[in-house]
Amino acid sequence: MLGTNILSGLSSLSLWAFILSLIGAGIAVFCYMPGAIKTIKYNDTRGISAVMFGLTVFGCLIWVIYSILSLCDAATQTDAAIRGRSFVGGCATLISNLGLGSFGCVIFIKKVINLRKAKKEGLTEDQWYKKHYENKNNKQLKK
Repeated sequence: MLGTNILSGLSSLSLWAFILSLIGAGIAVFCYMPGAIKTIKYNDTRGISAVMFGLTVFGCLIWVIYSILSLCDAATQTDAAIRGRSFVGGCATLISNLGLGSFGCVIFIKKVINLRKAKKEGLTEDQWYKKHYENKNNKQLKK
């Protein structure tokens, strides 16, 4: 039932597993953030594979769908222990893949835009980046 406490069926061990899964999900997203923020800030996607980031975003989307289905399944379970285990797994997977997928999606879009701009000017991505950003970003890094 949706009105029942979803965590009521968790044993103390399962509750610790839930807490650890949330900590693990948070650490995974937190570790990914500095590189993602730097890539977004300086628009430097030269060292990133568009295919790899596209597949990463797609994989995260699949995991988000799985997590939502798992949480919906948890809400419909009458057995408290099964409901609790489904909830634990669904939450951690949802949190980590929403975070990683969001950053990955932004970086993937930036990569595709940079590739298109470079192609439009008849340059490689590296040449295009040097022409438009390198001097500006070097000044920002020195500050």
